[in-house]
Amino acid sequence: SSVAEQRAAELLGEPATNNINYILLERDQPLNEADRHYYERLVAALRADTGHVGSLTDLWSDPVTAVAAQSADARAVTVRLRLVGMIGTSQASGSVSAVRDTVQKMRPPDGLRVYLTGPGATVADEFGAIDRQMLRIIFATVGLILVLLLVVYRSPVGAAIPLMSVGLAIAVARP
Repeated sequence: SSVAEQRAAELLGEPATNNINYILLERDQPLNEADRHYYERLVAALRADTGHVGSLTDLWSDPVTAVAAQSADARAVTVRLRLVGMIGTSQASGSVSAVRDTVQKMRPPDGLRVYLTGPGATVADEFGAIDRQMLRIIFATVGLILVLLLVVYRSPVGAAIPLMSVGLAIAVARP
């Protein structure tokens, strides 16, 4: 399916990427005019962001295709996005972050929940969680090494010298 998606992008003149995502707008009651207005502003803002959004499939704006984008109970609607960057790359994570920022800046109406979902968003979330956990592990490890070096060398200066090389190695390796 990934190969078919890339081939479709090639044939339609869209950027070749596997970073397909959906924006879901939902509320506990049928969507209203304020929600539609927000949707239209959001779609316009995302279309303008060509650095992060390769293409966007807006079915809800056209009465002929609106049924395909909206849930049967009229409480939810989706927008398909092809974001820039292959899944797992920093470019793809940047695109996911940019779309989430746009969603938040547009301020959804009260009661409307807006989510970005799909493979690209899931992988970006997983990498973000892993990165946060790795930082905790690094700080705990450096703290333990500091304690051991203080016990062995009995001097803060003596312990700081090897820690500076460890800190430099981490600073170079993390990016």
